[in-house]
Amino acid sequence: MEESVVLRRITASFLICGSVFVLTGMARKVSINHTQEPKYAFVVGKKFETKMDLVLYQHSDSKEITVDEYGTSDVPKKEEMKDKFPHRFYGSKILGVLPAGSAFEVTRVMEEGTTSWSFITYFGKLISSENKDFVGKEIHVTSLANVLEKPPVFEDKYVTEIGVNSEK
Repeated sequence: MEESVVLRRITASFLICGSVFVLTGMARKVSINHTQEPKYAFVVGKKFETKMDLVLYQHSDSKEITVDEYGTSDVPKKEEMKDKFPHRFYGSKILGVLPAGSAFEVTRVMEEGTTSWSFITYFGKLISSENKDFVGKEIHVTSLANVLEKPPVFEDKYVTEIGVNSEK
């Protein structure tokens, strides 16, 4: 083989490996707690009651319990929902239904993702529900909020604000 061909292959290999190293090395994991920051602290301690039945599930790569409406990419439509829990729906583990009238209190505001792509997430503690299996558990409630609004607000379609924790 010619020396120039070998040199080109070695150079190409170094460029590919170097590019992969640089790209993966730059995107570091982000997990910043914004709970006490004035920009987000106003929502911590607020209590909300759900206006509709919602679905509790976990992504296949997470232990976090997430709540969302029926018919999203992670949750089946209501008429397609199985009666027995837990069960699988593509990459999600469907844990149960959170009935309308359930209540949660916002407990944490986090920035999560990577340095090249991060987003604000909200967590709440389920404080009341007919579905007692999840009362007291922390749930990921970001899907119930419009995070594009400044300041972010929880959507009237999903919840009604019912109070603020007096200990806040």
